[in-house]
Amino acid sequence: MIILIVDLKAGWKEKIHMLKTVTPVNVLVADDDAMMLKLIDLTLSKSGYNITTVLNGMDALREIGKHHYDVVITDIMMPGMEGIELISEIIDRKSNAKILAISSDQAAGFTSLLTLAKTVGASEILSKPFRPAQLVEVMDRLATRH
Repeated sequence: MIILIVDLKAGWKEKIHMLKTVTPVNVLVADDDAMMLKLIDLTLSKSGYNITTVLNGMDALREIGKHHYDVVITDIMMPGMEGIELISEIIDRKSNAKILAISSDQAAGFTSLLTLAKTVGASEILSKPFRPAQLVEVMDRLATRH
């Protein structure tokens, strides 16, 4: 698919710019909150992303073993395997997936969980609650890096 932009500003001749060939961006979302999964799915699907959702880190690892994902979005606080451990596992598996860690920014000792996620290997972090536009902005940055 080709994206075209037509510039019709006053004083300009009509210009058509071919921006880029768009390939689908496959996104895996791991969060134990079903409502958050639905919000992320709806928001990113509307923006053209292919979304797969799972409720925990173990299911996320199974999905990563079966399919290619360009971006993994993970909550930090989940039962079973927490997001920090999931991020470490993704890095250990030498996945090329970019990682977006999301969480309410609670402290673990003296370090925030999102700061810890970034240290462990998350490409981007986003504090809950966030607006849909913020999520799309971060995802668009990540999608241009893959």
